[in-house]
Amino acid sequence: ALAEPLIPALFQPLLDNGFAQNSLPLWSIPLVVIGLFGLRGLAHFVAQYALARVTNDGMEKLRSDLFGKLVRADLSLFSRQSASALSNTVVYEVQIGASQLVSALIGLTRDGFTLL
Repeated sequence: ALAEPLIPALFQPLLDNGFAQNSLPLWSIPLVVIGLFGLRGLAHFVAQYALARVTNDGMEKLRSDLFGKLVRADLSLFSRQSASALSNTVVYEVQIGASQLVSALIGLTRDGFTLL
């Protein structure tokens, strides 16, 4: 998001006076644009890796906590709930909740940085 305004800013000198006054080397703008997109790609990769790492660590902790509560739960719980319903809660509902939370945080963060 921080690199978004840099793209038009790079083209402004080229369009304003780059062709008319021949003050900029013609090869410099494409080189800088390619470098900027490379930097954006690297930043995107690092952000996705960090986000996946934090998300997976959080899901692992939440699943471990839920499993610990299941182990210590009253035995009447197992007569009221099927094993598939309990495993569904531990595995899939944690994953769905985490993915929705991450999607919301990504949108808020990206839009907030773009706004700034």
